[in-house]
Amino acid sequence: DVTTTSALQSILSFCSASEDKRQLLLGLRPPRRDTSITLSHSYSPHYDEMLLKARQAQDYFLLQGPPGTGKTSMALRFLVEEALTSSISHLPSSILLTAYTNRAVDEICGMLEDAGIDYLRIGNEASCDPRFAHRLLNRVLAEKPRLDDIRQQLQEVRVVVSTTSMLQSRSFLLEIKHFSLCIVDEASQILEPNIIGLLSSDSIERFILIGDHKQLPAVVVQPDDEPTLHDCRLSLFERLLRQEREAGREAFTAILRRQGRMHPDIAAFPNEFFYAREQLQPVPLPHQEETELQYHQPSEDALDDLLKQHRVLFFPTPNTHHPSPITQHPSPITHHPTPIIHHPSPITHHPIGEMFGEMSGEVFRQHLTIRNARVQRLSAHFGEVLRANEQQKEQSSARSYSSLAPT
Repeated sequence: DVTTTSALQSILSFCSASEDKRQLLLGLRPPRRDTSITLSHSYSPHYDEMLLKARQAQDYFLLQGPPGTGKTSMALRFLVEEALTSSISHLPSSILLTAYTNRAVDEICGMLEDAGIDYLRIGNEASCDPRFAHRLLNRVLAEKPRLDDIRQQLQEVRVVVSTTSMLQSRSFLLEIKHFSLCIVDEASQILEPNIIGLLSSDSIERFILIGDHKQLPAVVVQPDDEPTLHDCRLSLFERLLRQEREAGREAFTAILRRQGRMHPDIAAFPNEFFYAREQLQPVPLPHQEETELQYHQPSEDALDDLLKQHRVLFFPTPNTHHPSPITQHPSPITHHPTPIIHHPSPITHHPIGEMFGEMSGEVFRQHLTIRNARVQRLSAHFGEVLRANEQQKEQSSARSYSSLAPT
């Protein structure tokens, strides 16, 4: 199995790393920072504090980015621009950008293209968005495939992009090039054995992990009830984040709280059940300030009336857990109380779901069959609305976010 082999090779690399790196990653010594370092300039009042903390961190920095908080389009871009502007020992900075999936790497490439930053991508055309294929190393070196040309090209470019799995299979990269900074996106999805070897390399001076263990945790097949010495679901990102919180340190972590994706009515649910500590706030963007739902078709029953009034509806299923009292939050949080309709504030419980809970399985299936055609019509209607508003929202989002950047 390639994944297992790569993980074992990564662990072996970690065991062979310097004692200082091993002590750092095992939590035997605290990370360091240099408070004399300042930002080259102001990027945004909402990002400058995070950027300064990341810039001062000399070993690692952890950035939690919940959904819609601009961790790639804004935070990652500012981190890269600041790192390229800064220099250590009068040498130009070089950055390694990596992520767990090719989709995330494509997003990084899109951000670099928008920012006008030159880069090389390590990978193959089959897994690369055609828009960025001209950045692939094999494309760039098509006319000069000699080893000396590869070495020179890698040494001259300041930004290299790749997936973590590709880096593990192209270990020569770290033998050829030294990176002053490595930034790992989707870090919460990467199991520790698959990344710890890369980050303990002497060819990487410091690293930044960007992720959100509450949104995109690592995926494993380990059963919940399996007795183990350690939970193998834990990513390096989450372990280091817990470590910093337990130590009472805030200088090496940051949370992005301003999200531009969800309407406050929708954000109320994740804020209640998942982001109680973070408490996401709207930017706000125009679509987050809308008060009326764009659903004006004639109602056919009470459910239609509810759909016109609320953005979030929950109905119980046969396996839904019903705690007592109803306001009690069950554990784990993946089992929710009976039918919740979320309003901006406070969150209330509505009995509409009881009609589904009281139905027998056969009646429930018949009810769904009858309503299936209507659901398809509603889906088509909302799809048209979404498509019509998508471009307008993207333009509004771009204008709102761009206003945060310096002129």
